[in-house]
Amino acid sequence: ASKGITLVSAADEQAIEEAVGTWVVAQEYLHEPLLSSGGRKFHLRLYLLVTRWDPVGVFLYSEGLVFRSRHAHDGSKPSQSRDIFSSVSRDVEPLMLATIWKEFGRDRASTARSRMLSVLAEVFGHALHESFGDPATLTKERGFDCFDLFGVDLMFDINLQPYVLEVNMGPNLWVDRQGQLEEKLLRAVKEPLVKQLAAWTGARIRLRPEATVEELRAVEEATLVDFA
Repeated sequence: ASKGITLVSAADEQAIEEAVGTWVVAQEYLHEPLLSSGGRKFHLRLYLLVTRWDPVGVFLYSEGLVFRSRHAHDGSKPSQSRDIFSSVSRDVEPLMLATIWKEFGRDRASTARSRMLSVLAEVFGHALHESFGDPATLTKERGFDCFDLFGVDLMFDINLQPYVLEVNMGPNLWVDRQGQLEEKLLRAVKEPLVKQLAAWTGARIRLRPEATVEELRAVEEATLVDFA
């Protein structure tokens, strides 16, 4: 189960009352999630790299992870321990993102990816601007720019509608804490990501501070070969 997350219903009056006035986020539970083979619940872990905020440059890593329950899902009886998860465990297995796209089939995978990209564009576009304002103003005020790597957890419902569950500011990049079998898979996903991120940062810091957007894009295209 995920730490710090509690599954409650309208009948859990005490839990709701205790949350009032505290720093919590209330998120509606998805009652009809799209299920994988064997009727198992899953969600995606996507990696987004923001290389610059003015103008915004957002790149989605082509690979990613799928966290899939090892147990059949029972939608009539939501379970905190069984249905709420965000990492590999004895109850949750990791898969490569390509595996779930293959299971979807070409047409459904294409539809799912298109809708997923639209949602991500909204979150890191209009919604971001509405929440934090013009990034150009922030850059001018602080006198420097920055980059961020985000881990985005996303789930589909039975109609292939994507829902962003969480945006992690510090996604887990460990590969060697889940056993040899999982380590091989995690390394295949995360190692190229880290290497390309390092290559990009090395090339980026060698550019002059007043580098043009065209120069920045050229470095991004040359180093972030598995990002789009």
